[in-house]
Amino acid sequence: MIGKTIIRFDSVGSTNNYIKSNSSLLEEGTVVVSKIQTSGRGRSNHSWMSDEGNLYFSFLINGYISRSKIFELLAKVSNTVIRLLRDFNIKSEIKYPNDILIEDKKICGILIESYGALEIDYVVVGVGINVNQLDFRDLNDKATSMKKILGINTEVEQVLEKFIEHYNVLENIPFTEIFNDYLKYSLIIGKRTNYNGETCLIKGITETGKMIIEKSDVIKYINLNEINIKDLF
Repeated sequence: MIGKTIIRFDSVGSTNNYIKSNSSLLEEGTVVVSKIQTSGRGRSNHSWMSDEGNLYFSFLINGYISRSKIFELLAKVSNTVIRLLRDFNIKSEIKYPNDILIEDKKICGILIESYGALEIDYVVVGVGINVNQLDFRDLNDKATSMKKILGINTEVEQVLEKFIEHYNVLENIPFTEIFNDYLKYSLIIGKRTNYNGETCLIKGITETGKMIIEKSDVIKYINLNEINIKDLF
């Protein structure tokens, strides 16, 4: 369960980094939220635009999770975002592995970082949801927000409350159901993409998060961090 303790900032470098620096002092499920991140990060350490008016938060999970279960956590968080957006009558899809899109434009990014040598000591889950931002500058053709879709402002705190509510419900749902929903809302399955310079058909995703691709009747299983999907056709 998350959200029993919530730490709020007006500005912080990165909510993920804050938890990382204070992990030994924070209890399981602590949520750290900030109005602005000055050093927000996404997957592969890409910078994350963190203007005020959006929702930026992270939460802590202690080391009961194994490395093989990281994708289960990602699927749970992805489905949580799908569900909370649906509460606002917004239909969204999952772009493997960690983005939530609406009509091919990104509204949410998820960053999961695990720490520990042989075993996982703790996991930090970071989530950024575009709520009230309208101008994404150079990314206007690639990003969207709840306000762009709904035409009105939404209380950022309400979005956070919805996330916590849905995530805690999913904690008690079997992974098979969560995984089936992940596949249901996946926008990549059945599409073609480039892998190692070749065009491949995306056949599916395994329960451990590997992408199943096909090239010339040969099936390959690609690990989560082996591919960065930029183009789908």
